[in-house]
Amino acid sequence: MTEAIVFDTRRFIRRMTEAGFTERQAEALAEMYAALHKAKLAAEADKSWRSESTANPGG
Repeated sequence: MTEAIVFDTRRFIRRMTEAGFTERQAEALAEMYAALHKAKLAAEADKSWRSESTANPGG
């Protein structure tokens, strides 16, 4: 089973704006990072499910 990891978009946006990004740029980056993180978790869950299904084909 995979463990959920929280991505704090507010903190990310604040840190990016402190580093010189505009708020609009930081928001766009946060949106993309969140989507990538979600896709990675889905891929890991799928990989885990597939390996469990192969290891125990009878259910």
